[in-house]
Amino acid sequence: MVHELLYNDAGKLYIRKSMLETYKFCPMKFKKEYLLGHNNSANYQMIVGTRFHEFAEWFFDIYSGIEPDRWEELVPSAFLPEEQEWAAWFIQEEYKRYNKNPEVFMPLMREMKIIDDDLCLSGTFDRVDKLDTQDTLAIVEYKTGKSYNEESIMRQLAFYKLLWDNNVKRGNMLYMRYINPRIQKYETIKFKSNAVDKVLLDIAGMRKCLREDTFMYQCSPVKHIICHQCDMDECKLYDYDERS
Repeated sequence: MVHELLYNDAGKLYIRKSMLETYKFCPMKFKKEYLLGHNNSANYQMIVGTRFHEFAEWFFDIYSGIEPDRWEELVPSAFLPEEQEWAAWFIQEEYKRYNKNPEVFMPLMREMKIIDDDLCLSGTFDRVDKLDTQDTLAIVEYKTGKSYNEESIMRQLAFYKLLWDNNVKRGNMLYMRYINPRIQKYETIKFKSNAVDKVLLDIAGMRKCLREDTFMYQCSPVKHIICHQCDMDECKLYDYDERS
């Protein structure tokens, strides 16, 4: 997979949420994957994650033409059994939300891309929901990973809130909605008051590394299994001198 990078006229990199998450995982991984273009081939988890995103987008394109008690018929027969379970669970959760308040069921926006030229950030929103008729909004993020990292999720959604508040300036973006069919987690969480401030500090730290080329290794045995961008000697995963 080749990452396409966007720069402004002054040569400043537009940072995306995925870039920031990779940087927080390991700065050197970010450098190798994004700046040096080291190959990061799509794997099974990435493929099925993309298919679930596409299904969720398609669901809102056609749901209104089908009676809610028949929505389960929209589960794609071409999906693998695991994916069919995810789709069925997603439909059940959306059905519950529909029954609570049909007036605000349809997302306000879906697959919306925002480019912020002031902060040099960009991102694509999975969707934005209205929580009531008073324009209280929630940023929605679809995930299909096997774990839930609250710090990472809050950072990603705070990144989106920053983009939204700085560019769209519509409604009160007070909540995030995390939807993960793999672990069956469908939660609406209020943003922490300092979430955006923290993500701004993270972005500033990333900018500093970009300016000074001071990307450090931040590895561990578990990260190394996930990443595979460096060999163990290169990232000094084990200090052989200390062990001898």
